[in-house]
Amino acid sequence: MKNTFIFDELSPVKSLFTLSAALFLVSCGSDQKNNIAKLASVTGAALPKAGSKTCEQLDAQTKDAPIRSATAGLNLKKGETVSSMFYVVPKAEAYHCYKFNNADKNFPSNLQGVWFMNGNELGDELVSLSNGKVTKAFLTGRPRISVNVWGSRNFSYLGANDGLQLFVAARKFGLYYQVKFDDKGVGFIVPALNFLGNPETNSEPWLALFIPKFLVNFSMEVNEKIKSVYESEPGADRTHLQGPFEWIRKSKALVNRDLGDYQFQRLIDGQGNVIPGIYEKYLAHRKEVQHVLVPR
Repeated sequence: MKNTFIFDELSPVKSLFTLSAALFLVSCGSDQKNNIAKLASVTGAALPKAGSKTCEQLDAQTKDAPIRSATAGLNLKKGETVSSMFYVVPKAEAYHCYKFNNADKNFPSNLQGVWFMNGNELGDELVSLSNGKVTKAFLTGRPRISVNVWGSRNFSYLGANDGLQLFVAARKFGLYYQVKFDDKGVGFIVPALNFLGNPETNSEPWLALFIPKFLVNFSMEVNEKIKSVYESEPGADRTHLQGPFEWIRKSKALVNRDLGDYQFQRLIDGQGNVIPGIYEKYLAHRKEVQHVLVPR
């Protein structure tokens, strides 16, 4: 049984052809051109791959961004500025700043990539779990991922006051998430407050206050309507590294009070490809905000 057994066996969502499969289609002749066009339209072949620019290059383009001087009402440390805390980058290119693939064999393949929190009403937009620390649950042996919410290049925050406030609050309480799964492939995001250990890393702290589920219950389930255009093709890649993928993120509080759902959509796949349909949705979200804050 593979380490991604929760996803590979239980989820009907199938991923796209690998590059080798695409090359095979090319070799088959002109009757496969439509399939190649489909592959290009989904994987973002026309858009720059993630990592083709650096955060430093993008930050240098925004020296005059108004958000750099927005410190009013924030409880910053002595000598801190927005520029010292964040890379301030154009929203349209922020995805270049994030790691999109975790080489750990225990890292679930359908969490690879960079994700857009579509419908999230808070001041964070993108998240990469690929920097997360992967461990195995003591009793079940299933993978779990720890990620620092305010850590370097894990989340992006809107270049606006609500984004700044959210980051400062997360840092103040040492907020980090532990992502783990049950035997049906449902994910649970357990928030914790880090009191000991090095808060700069994504490792599990020595001592933390885990928020109990009756107070806050965050979960994520695979959206089974999002399927690869090649799911029925022979030779399709089953590792969920490429192409679209979507989770439904559910939030409840105080036992069962519904706080609303949002779509946790793959913006960059595990090969660094931009997903065009999701990219347009990302650009349209809070389109009045021109810049994104990426923690250094």
